Amino acid sequence: MPPLHSFAPATRAATPSTQMSRSPKADVVEMLNAALACELVSMRRFLHHHLTARCADALAAANAFLLCFGEQAALARRLVARIGQLSGRAEYGAAGLVAGKPMDETVLLPLPEMLRQDLAEARAAGLRYGRWIAGALELDATTRQLLESVREVRRRQEARLHGLHGLLAARRGPLPAAG
Repeated sequence: MPPLHSFAPATRAATPSTQMSRSPKADVVEMLNAALACELVSMRRFLHHHLTARCADALAAANAFLLCFGEQAALARRLVARIGQLSGRAEYGAAGLVAGKPMDETVLLPLPEMLRQDLAEARAAGLRYGRWIAGALELDATTRQLLESVREVRRRQEARLHGLHGLLAARRGPLPAAG
């Protein structure tokens, strides 16, 4: 039997009024895989920023990025576990699941730019999780609680990054505006 996320929508006839959608479980697994992709992309970005900040002797920033990386890894493990509980298959091909600009790991960004990038992603992730929670009214309680806890971790990360931004701004001036 193919994994749940690979089922295409079934239809009775060609008219939209008679179309049946995939099973709710398949939709939940697909949404959880999209959430997993977000976490995998964030893990990669935070690890890259941690290593870059360490090389620049910005230890407070490096530690904050490493803490965020660890939190993302824990969230990813929880999402994979939930996908498995729903008899789904976790998709680890994050690049194809999350739209956005690819990360160029050969470019060493200055710390203010790394923080700006991470704050922008934290805000976007919070909005994504909010939409997933609001748009999935028929979610089971376990999946809903998982998504709400992921969103809460993301909020704490955003607050931590804002605090780091405050420290940096006090030492070097405000971050440049997002462009």
